[in-house]
Amino acid sequence: MPLIITLKAGEKFILNRAVLSLSKSASIVIENKASFLREKHIMRPEDADSPAKRIYYLCQLTYLWEERFDEYYPQIKAACLEFVKAAPSTNALIASIGAALAQQDFFRLLKHARRLIEVERRLLDVRNKPLHQGTERP
Repeated sequence: MPLIITLKAGEKFILNRAVLSLSKSASIVIENKASFLREKHIMRPEDADSPAKRIYYLCQLTYLWEERFDEYYPQIKAACLEFVKAAPSTNALIASIGAALAQQDFFRLLKHARRLIEVERRLLDVRNKPLHQGTERP
């Protein structure tokens, strides 16, 4: 089944590892298997500045370079194990990432990895909030 994607003028995207942009808004139809990422889902190496973002970045590389799966797989697995050690409450999500990775279901893998970034952000927000708002700490 073809995938129809509508893009805004100037929006960048990756199609089979090529970074492209459109001069006008347009819809593209992907008729066969292709690696595709919208600009909002593309993570640059310098933006992988947290453990969850590093996992997402490695998942992105795995998706774009499927032929290097055996190289990225152990890196993702190790990063996920470290993450769940630091945040055991993420065990179910990390397991979902592991399952998608093992099945090489790259769209699901990236979806779960994006969710992990959101969870990490919330965990850090909670950790950085004072225990009792409005009261001073000794």
